[in-house]
Amino acid sequence: GTADAVRKQTLEIQSTGADFVLILSGDQLYRMNYKAMAEYHWEKKADITVAVQPVATAEASRMGILKRESDGRISSFVEKPKDPEVQKKFISRDDPKRPLLGSMGIYLFNTKVLMDLLGDFPHYDDFGGDMIPQAIQSHSVYGFDFDGYWQDIGTIRSFYETNLALTTPQA
Repeated sequence: GTADAVRKQTLEIQSTGADFVLILSGDQLYRMNYKAMAEYHWEKKADITVAVQPVATAEASRMGILKRESDGRISSFVEKPKDPEVQKKFISRDDPKRPLLGSMGIYLFNTKVLMDLLGDFPHYDDFGGDMIPQAIQSHSVYGFDFDGYWQDIGTIRSFYETNLALTTPQA
């Protein structure tokens, strides 16, 4: 999982002396200005910021779904919920087409918080499935809104369909 991959790079991360670490997913295609996310992270004095995007309930079982409070803080997080009753508990938006907020798998961590979490929970392999749900219990974790182009290309089918879509003229 993603946390395991990052854990294997802790020496390199620490050797940079960086105050923050941006973690990007390798199975997504998107265009995003990371500066806006970093400024949001600093403004909120967050320990962790998760890039989030509005999603339809039909997409909920493919990604991490979260509940966000009015101040932007994430209060609940569930990875790939299949049960519609669970999904209903995570409705965060008044948009009937896209009532949920989904994690994009893009995370900005304060480096010390990241290193502490990786050390404290060595058996946690995934950020969405393990680390983020744990971190919201003890850290300030915020959701940064992103409503631009983003596609999950983690399956052969989605990779193929996204590539075909990119060949069509934009309306």
